[in-house]
Amino acid sequence: GGIAHRNLFGSGRYLGLEFVGTSGRVQEQELFITYREPFVGRYNVPVQLTIFQTDDATRKETRLLQRGASIEASKVAGYRTRWSLLYQYKISECLEGDLCDAQEQDIINPGGDRSFLNIQISSITPTVFWDKRDDVIDPHRGFFTSASIEYAFPLFSARANFLKEFVQGAWYLPISARNVIALSGRVGLIQP
Repeated sequence: GGIAHRNLFGSGRYLGLEFVGTSGRVQEQELFITYREPFVGRYNVPVQLTIFQTDDATRKETRLLQRGASIEASKVAGYRTRWSLLYQYKISECLEGDLCDAQEQDIINPGGDRSFLNIQISSITPTVFWDKRDDVIDPHRGFFTSASIEYAFPLFSARANFLKEFVQGAWYLPISARNVIALSGRVGLIQP
């Protein structure tokens, strides 16, 4: 569920609260508070601030609590081309389950840091999107691609330091009036 105001103060600003929860064998809870400023600075760049908390139990027998905040600026640069720049500070804690127990018993990282799964990450991620699909919701021809580089660096309590690259794409080829072949792929790399 959620609640949002899409035209706060009559200025196009957005403020929203969203809660997602599942029950049963796999329990998961997500809470997001989002504020969007539609025009910032000389170049009218939209900026979005998000505060979040997720309690994730999708990995068998493990509960992982993540909370943090992010700020993202994005801009349409040309015909169906967009860039974004995201800064995120995230705190992850392993609360219970097999992974947490293995960490406590030195199985995952023998003799190493016991905070292996309890980490803070401060990162900046520039991303480029190129979208040449004929329809964003129901594409029949064209392609979509995006590329990002996440750089995590020590800041405040965050000690993680890595570089992660990610590229994805999808290509849509009509074979008849009602049928489309869709091919997609993703590649990611990470270096310490």
